[in-house]
Amino acid sequence: MPKITVSIITLNEEKMLPSALVSVAWADEILVTDSGSTDRTVEIAKAAGARVLFREFDGYSAQHNWAFEQIANPWIMVLDADEVVDDELARSIRETLASEPKYEVYEVVRDTFVLGHRMRSTAWSNERLPRLFKKEAMRYSGMVHQTPEYGDCKVGVLRGRLLHYTYRDMEQYFQKFQHFTSLWAKDQYAKGKRISLLRCSFAPLWRFFHNYFFRRGFLDGRLGFVLSALAMTYSFVKYIKLWDLNRQGDRQ
Repeated sequence: MPKITVSIITLNEEKMLPSALVSVAWADEILVTDSGSTDRTVEIAKAAGARVLFREFDGYSAQHNWAFEQIANPWIMVLDADEVVDDELARSIRETLASEPKYEVYEVVRDTFVLGHRMRSTAWSNERLPRLFKKEAMRYSGMVHQTPEYGDCKVGVLRGRLLHYTYRDMEQYFQKFQHFTSLWAKDQYAKGKRISLLRCSFAPLWRFFHNYFFRRGFLDGRLGFVLSALAMTYSFVKYIKLWDLNRQGDRQ
């Protein structure tokens, strides 16, 4: 059976990382690429037998792609520090690799839990993500939300679930909110993108209606409404940050 490395990038992930590591203890290698954690992340990873490397963070795609280049095994699985591979998915991966894989890239189905609630709606419900692939088959692009690129490779789908435990509380949500909206605005500004106040006003409203009605956020009750409203706020803030960068640039 070809060997597999599970690749995880981290920064201060001591709370969720132990569960992630336990769920992939069956892998031939676990590679943790850390960008300067100040908590027990590195200690936890080493205690679990992971190989730990340091790289200064300069974007999610760049971090992942650099990690892939440090891997010698022919198959790679990408796992976030707040995700857990369930037993069926683990079996499916091992069985797939043991039986001469038909595809170079495999998708997994991800269930997301927000504030402890399993989402039934919006973009966080039943996502299909390419996470298992031959080393040379896939790379990521994009500064903030990495986009998988795998050319014309045919894609298979694995059984089982990837369990994503994101946003334990509102404090954590708004910490990430600040980080991602600023990162997105700076990335777009560097690419020369401009934004009008008109778009700043109407695009967030569309985001709310899209999430709450078209992606059926109402199925998740009050939480679905809150998350749709937060998605609207997220959209407004990232656009306003870009608008402010444009404004400051015009003054120079």
